Amino acid sequence: IEYETKGDVGNYYESHRKYVDIQLLLSGEEIMQIVDASKLQVAVPYDVSRDCTLYKPINCAASIILRPNSIMVLYPNDGHRSIAYNETSSKVLKVVGKVSVD
Repeated sequence: IEYETKGDVGNYYESHRKYVDIQLLLSGEEIMQIVDASKLQVAVPYDVSRDCTLYKPINCAASIILRPNSIMVLYPNDGHRSIAYNETSSKVLKVVGKVSVD
């Protein structure tokens, strides 16, 4: 996956039900914000075809800086979103693997 990071304004959190996300950052920098999904307010209901629920942004989440070779494991109860590091946009390249929880 390749994308340009952006600030946190309007950037939704997401969570998944069927899969654990394993993300490996190959290049760029970003902040991953994580919060228990049960603490979030649903913005877009669960989409079974995408295995994804989107949530409204909040200001009280754990923030982890991801740099090249960082690995992040996100479980179904982890609401998460990526935002720009230091308010500076960065081109991010990452590999995302999915592991079934069943």
